Amino acid sequence: MKKVSKVKRFFSLLLIMMLLASQTVHAAECVDGSYLTEDEESTGIMEIVPYGMYLQTGTSTIGDKGPGLVAAGGTTTAQTKVATVKVSVMLERYVGGKWIQYTTWQASASNTNYVSSAKKVTVPTGFYYRVRCIHSANTDASSSCTNGLYM
Repeated sequence: MKKVSKVKRFFSLLLIMMLLASQTVHAAECVDGSYLTEDEESTGIMEIVPYGMYLQTGTSTIGDKGPGLVAAGGTTTAQTKVATVKVSVMLERYVGGKWIQYTTWQASASNTNYVSSAKKVTVPTGFYYRVRCIHSANTDASSSCTNGLYM
């Protein structure tokens, strides 16, 4: 009986070790609030504005659209129709241990509660890219940021 239980334990331990060895864990590095990933897309959600009364939500997005092409953009939503709602979109590239602005653009709208802007941008490959947005509605402002995608 003891021999059977030792054999069972041995094979159980062997099975557990094989299962653990087959799992690959990738720990993504986090730089300035963005994880460096090899994902195909990422969405960042706005930080909450505890004092605000106009700004409701804001998102930033980035997507891999093929070799050297990214889709980047952002949206801002106000709680109600406001005089001005804006989104500033910044596409950044990770170089030398820090995020550097690659290109930027803005969109704004009046007497509405929503604005959105997106572009496809050709970029050099071999770098991580992220999108950072500044969202505003009247006097409220906040930001959002995606993770970095390797292109």
